Amino acid sequence: MAWQRVLFAACWQAMVTVMADQSISGGGIFLKIQGQSGKMTFATTEPIGSAPDKVQIDMSMLQELASDGTTLGGRGNAKHSFNSFATQTFTFGSPVASTIAGVAMGNGTGVTAKDYSITKVAFTSYLGGGDPVLDSKLQIESIIFMEDAILQFENPDGSYIYPTIAAGTVKFNVLMSQWNWCENDCKSSNGVGDSVRLTITMTNQVTADSSQGSSCTDGCQNGAVEDLGGVFLGVLNTYSIKKSDGTMTQYTVPKNPELTVDPPPGSPGSSRTTTLVLQFPRTNFGDTDTLIYDPLLSYSDITESDPSDGQTSTTADPSGTSATTETTDTDGTTGTTTSVSTVSTSGITSDAQTSTDPVNTTEPTEPEPPSGASRFGFGLGQVSVFALLLAMA
Repeated sequence: MAWQRVLFAACWQAMVTVMADQSISGGGIFLKIQGQSGKMTFATTEPIGSAPDKVQIDMSMLQELASDGTTLGGRGNAKHSFNSFATQTFTFGSPVASTIAGVAMGNGTGVTAKDYSITKVAFTSYLGGGDPVLDSKLQIESIIFMEDAILQFENPDGSYIYPTIAAGTVKFNVLMSQWNWCENDCKSSNGVGDSVRLTITMTNQVTADSSQGSSCTDGCQNGAVEDLGGVFLGVLNTYSIKKSDGTMTQYTVPKNPELTVDPPPGSPGSSRTTTLVLQFPRTNFGDTDTLIYDPLLSYSDITESDPSDGQTSTTADPSGTSATTETTDTDGTTGTTTSVSTVSTSGITSDAQTSTDPVNTTEPTEPEPPSGASRFGFGLGQVSVFALLLAMA
């Protein structure tokens, strides 16, 4: 009957939406990602939703701006600005065991290259109408460090910082690509896209508070660490652009990231909401480029290491500063990183590695499903509902 088929289609769509979630764990951390909104929640215990130390990460807003600050393209099927990701559907890859490029120090040898074990999962959404060919692509990589690590990032002045992180630190890489800029052809407010502003909201339970004031009062400097109350946020004021040929170049954001903490550190309250606002200029971000930004969150303080001899090794090339560095990117393909300016390859992963964590060791090779599709498994209750509707139809 027609009504039964309509009901079947509606329930099928609802099941796809509900089941399109993904989870990974490692380093004493459990992390869950919602497929409908891309919301990430992690904690040290399960179930995550009732854990006393849970941290929730939301991609709250994404806005394309004109040069005068006007928000563009807030309506229509091919939207360019979103005040909420609640209606965006994300497609997941499979969790993988991998490594991430970092450094080692000590014994008077300076800085040497070292890979560290991680567990990660990537999820993707095509913004607007969900067209994988025409719409802007937003991909998030959720990464859990399986061991203590030292990373290396370049400062705008060419010096380096070396964040030292503990096993269980969560890193989430934000990748934006095939950006479909407004060119006086967007609905709602119209104009020419000049930059993209991304707002990330983090909510955590205050488990240990500090009276220390914010380290980002006038915007976050590179490598700033903010104590959110038992959770530590590491912020960069740099981002990378990856060209279609694999070349990666690091740039500094024109305006330091803005960070607000509510209530402020030292104030009463059992939970805290932190808002991080990032703005990336259109300059250097072409239609075929990928923009990459990667903050850190940890239950342990993120400290900075110093090279024991004050010199960076010129033979190990830990930061990718040589003429070319071959890496395996997150899609499993091998590319060549040619340094137009020196760039850090912290955050570039190599997937063909072994790990004791019970996850796949290679990325899935199948192509991405069409818009709205998801990789998921059925629960018994969902199978029963599906079978009943099928019989009714």
